[in-house]
Amino acid sequence: MPDAQQSSTWAALWLLPILELLHIQDKAAARQFQRVATTTLLTMAQEQPQLAQRHLLQPLLAPLHRCSQAAAPLCPIQVFDSPPVPFSPLLLGSLQSVLGVVFCLYSFAKQNVSYLRSPCQEILLWFLEKAERERSLTVLEGLAGLSSHVPTLHPQCQLRVGSEGGAAVVVEETISDEDEALYQKISSEQCRVESLVELLSHCQKSGLAGDFFIHCLKELTQVAAEDEVAPNPAVEPGESLLELEQHQARQGRKLLVLQLMAALCEGVSDTVFTDIVQVQEFVGAVLHRACAHPAQGPGAATEAQTLAMAMGLVATVLGGSTNHEPSASSASPAPCADSLAPAGLQELLLSAYDPQPPCRAAALRHLASLVTQRAPEALELQEKLLQVFLENMQHEDAFVYLSAIQGDWGRSSCCASHCLYGLERDGSVLAPRLKQRL
Repeated sequence: MPDAQQSSTWAALWLLPILELLHIQDKAAARQFQRVATTTLLTMAQEQPQLAQRHLLQPLLAPLHRCSQAAAPLCPIQVFDSPPVPFSPLLLGSLQSVLGVVFCLYSFAKQNVSYLRSPCQEILLWFLEKAERERSLTVLEGLAGLSSHVPTLHPQCQLRVGSEGGAAVVVEETISDEDEALYQKISSEQCRVESLVELLSHCQKSGLAGDFFIHCLKELTQVAAEDEVAPNPAVEPGESLLELEQHQARQGRKLLVLQLMAALCEGVSDTVFTDIVQVQEFVGAVLHRACAHPAQGPGAATEAQTLAMAMGLVATVLGGSTNHEPSASSASPAPCADSLAPAGLQELLLSAYDPQPPCRAAALRHLASLVTQRAPEALELQEKLLQVFLENMQHEDAFVYLSAIQGDWGRSSCCASHCLYGLERDGSVLAPRLKQRL
């Protein structure tokens, strides 16, 4: 058995020529040689990870590492097809350090005619699917520009169209024109966000897109909290250059979070959640934001709609996978609504038969509140309210029948005799239903 030094010497002699197989110029034979090289690399990564890291992966990824450095020379980039890649902690760790550059290549290929788009997308998706969820979310946060966990292309390095649909990295001086520099920065950020959303559109079945959406929603809550503390943070005249840069970075992060959330809502929001757990986390994030920062001013209507949607999701989750078919009570006008009831109460009685469960449940809870507070107009309609609550106890949606139970309990505390009479009259109908639910 050769010792470690002999193995390293052997690897230095024989593995470096393996990488040269990736650069064969003969197109007819290049594909076969590339397959031999990639198969060797994957085998070494599984059997001899340390040697593969030192003598194969480091030289192979060196051009991408140089792209994140200021003094990177003219650097042509090639991407090769490989056989199916199994899970490998070594490959995950090595790839994470260059994913930012690969993502820049992916964004660049989207704007140009390049064969790099498909292989770069496969590399990114392979990492995001194989890595732990927290690790993938950290990488996505870095690719979005919300953190510096993922090294990216150096600002002085620019991608240019290479030969035969490839790409080349060149070093350029900083743009002196401020307007042009601002335009380039905005265009770059917009392209990065669009590319990230497109990448996430391929991660919806695994649930990664939904988790990242919730992560960004929590970031948006944090942005709202900072705005509430300091709505218009002013720059103090005596602040240092470091403080000014930090202030500018915070403002840029806020704008990036808003831009990212807008793009996610437009691109993947309709099918972003794949399981009940994600829906629960989403509702929790929405309610946390609403409780911590009540909506005021021009955005109050939008916030109210968001809360209504969240409560609708809660009703759907509680109701389970039941098929709601229109019943006779929902198809016909509400029998409890008559001209004797005041206008506000009449509207509530009508809403108690609304086909939409969130609206129906809200009306029932409002009626329960009126009864609990012993509102005169509600006390005059004890029989009608009893009928409303009992009929809604038969509803398939859990949010509705729980609201009806709450309303009838509140009504019973005010007038026990009416409650006992109603339950005796309708108990034979409701007992099997309630027993089934329990």
